Amino acid sequence: MNWGDPEGGGEKDELYRHIKTQSARIGYYVLMILSGLILFISEGTGDFNEIDNYPLVIVVGLTFVTVPITEFIYSKKFK
Repeated sequence: MNWGDPEGGGEKDELYRHIKTQSARIGYYVLMILSGLILFISEGTGDFNEIDNYPLVIVVGLTFVTVPITEFIYSKKFK
């Protein structure tokens, strides 16, 4: 059901969906990079053996596996 056009949105709906998907993906990667930077800046070291902030390490680690797992589950939906 389209609210504005009884004939359907067509290209505008596709463009809106594409913009929404791409902006979400870009936002995810920006958040991933920023969480990694916050980890290394807050710990003051690049050496993984000296990092003591384990919750932040877990968050940064989860940012690397969230998209592949989500894409895998979403692809199973269409098979």
